[in-house]
Amino acid sequence: MASTISPPMFHALSVHGVHTSHRGRSVKVHVSKPAPVVSLSNRRQLLFFLTTTTALTVRERESNAEDIPLFGFRKKLKSAEEEAVEIVKEGLETAEKGLETAERGIFTVEKGLKTAEKK
Repeated sequence: MASTISPPMFHALSVHGVHTSHRGRSVKVHVSKPAPVVSLSNRRQLLFFLTTTTALTVRERESNAEDIPLFGFRKKLKSAEEEAVEIVKEGLETAEKGLETAERGIFTVEKGLKTAEKK
């Protein structure tokens, strides 16, 4: 366990304490640099940091939204408009036929009334 290793034991396990058979060569250890840490000393700086990062995130999403293609919405919209025009035309034709039928019915009823009055 890491908590049970004492400092002298840790020194023995380090790279400098390891003896190699090649005494002329030196061992170099490459350590990657850690990510930069933002030091926030007080609450005001923390609050400012949180609000600016949120604002930047929102702005990035808005700018990316402009680049999204319409995924064929224009074609679907045009086809829906054409279907709507056809439905309206069919509705108007049906309404005209209904009016003609109603006019015929009115003439028939008027003739029936005239015939009934004569008798």
